Amino acid sequence: SVPEERRRQWGEWVNALPKGPRIGLVWAGNRAREDDSFRSIFPDVLTPLGALETVQWVRLQMDARPEYLTAPFPFPLHDPTAMIRDMADTAAIIENLDMVISIDTGVAHLASAFDVPCWVLLPRMLDWRWVMGDDSSPWYRSTRLFRVQDDKQWAPVIARMREDIVRWLAQRNG
Repeated sequence: SVPEERRRQWGEWVNALPKGPRIGLVWAGNRAREDDSFRSIFPDVLTPLGALETVQWVRLQMDARPEYLTAPFPFPLHDPTAMIRDMADTAAIIENLDMVISIDTGVAHLASAFDVPCWVLLPRMLDWRWVMGDDSSPWYRSTRLFRVQDDKQWAPVIARMREDIVRWLAQRNG
């Protein structure tokens, strides 16, 4: 659980954002992991998501290899990361978002554990916890999995995700 004070503080921060669905975003993982280059995504690959004009994107990306962080991001992000002290702050932000989109990171597990809708981008060679062949998780009911079919070919996955976000937005507004 998150301390009530942090939930309130971050709730105020999120509620001060412009109107629209608020979606947290993580595109790169722990640089110490051997398989990180298969799961981390360069920001330019996410460009199609930026065309979703009503979405307020919130950066939840913290640490990663410099090449994933120094490239200019292809669309505007609200960035609370300078104020995040620990995972309790991250959890409090997540609890106030409408959704999280993440590669396989602690943020994906955190959002899923808090039952916040979480769409996880997975490489072809994935961690055993995500199981094979399904787009759902046996452990997290609010989680949806988007799998790459060919190594590092993220563009088709992002295009499919964008279409699904458009449908999700229509359901929310309908």
